[in-house]
Amino acid sequence: MITRSINSVRLLVGASALVVGMAALPIRASNAAADGGSLDEYANIVKDASSTPVWNGPTETAPAPKGKFLVEVSCTHAVEGCKNNSEAAEDVAKRLGWTYKVIVVADPTGYDAAVQTAINAGADGIILNGVDNKLISGGIAAAKAKKIPLVSPQMFNEVGPNGVDADVSSDARQIGKIIAAKAIIDHGGKMHVLALNIAEWPLPVMIMDGVKETFASCKTCEITYAQPIDFTSSVIGTTLPQQVVAAIRRDPKINVVIEGIDPMTNFIVPAINAAGMQDSVKIYSALGNPGPVQLMRDRNVLAADVGVSLKWGVWGALDQMIRLMNGQPTIPQVVPVQLLSNDATDALPEPGKAYTGEASGFVEKYQALWGVK
Repeated sequence: MITRSINSVRLLVGASALVVGMAALPIRASNAAADGGSLDEYANIVKDASSTPVWNGPTETAPAPKGKFLVEVSCTHAVEGCKNNSEAAEDVAKRLGWTYKVIVVADPTGYDAAVQTAINAGADGIILNGVDNKLISGGIAAAKAKKIPLVSPQMFNEVGPNGVDADVSSDARQIGKIIAAKAIIDHGGKMHVLALNIAEWPLPVMIMDGVKETFASCKTCEITYAQPIDFTSSVIGTTLPQQVVAAIRRDPKINVVIEGIDPMTNFIVPAINAAGMQDSVKIYSALGNPGPVQLMRDRNVLAADVGVSLKWGVWGALDQMIRLMNGQPTIPQVVPVQLLSNDATDALPEPGKAYTGEASGFVEKYQALWGVK
């Protein structure tokens, strides 16, 4: 297994914050806005998003070629989503009977060299895991020159001559819309919001854009913005939790904390509990990793988390790779999402499990398309 050592995570965080000037309200759905207007539009968004996703993928078969060598270039496995994606890629490779190797890179400045290493190792296809195509221009050129398919899941990478050959992602702005709608309904449109911003990956940035757009669309809401917290991943388990607590102490009207993805929730919630703030603030996020899912099951600060199937994205990206290897056209694919919340704990993934969306049957559907049992 080709691996680079991982000691640090570089997760830059940079987007703007949102806050609503009001003391915390009980977390109960209400369709009456601050000035008596209706919030039915947002209640409908929440209702629709709570349904189990259905298969919306390709119908054209893509017989899987035999004996291929798949190399994955991955972001650090210190980040739960990166590790889960690698596990999914390895699982698919085994089902296809392909040889699989992973190169794990701690510092994003090493991504381009890692792609070059994959090419030199003789990869028949390369899947990028948490890798922004803007950081691998040399690797892209080299892969294109050798006609090696280059795909990515959940990254919104550019597709084309200067980017990847295919990217399979969810609708990030729709995720942000769902998060915002759930917060609006829970708080009756009255919110003072603290935003936690991550800029290394497009997904959380675009999610936060969707949140802000949706908040701005609510003309009957009372929404104000606290000073946002921009951070790097190196402080997720060290100083970030206390930064959040300090922000709430400075501005006790904060009743909503929103983050684009949920790995930091595992560290922030214990700090909020230790500060005795658990009854005054609620967190809203996305991905549906095991730790945050358990917090919702325990009704502990995290009120809602939009389930984003990283696994489905990996399967979809490799479906595109198979089509490219076969000389078939790629097919547009968007991974559906599902709102998870502490209002419906029976709909949460099993303890210790991440959200995968497998209830849609995507695993069986892809295998049937590929002719794999």
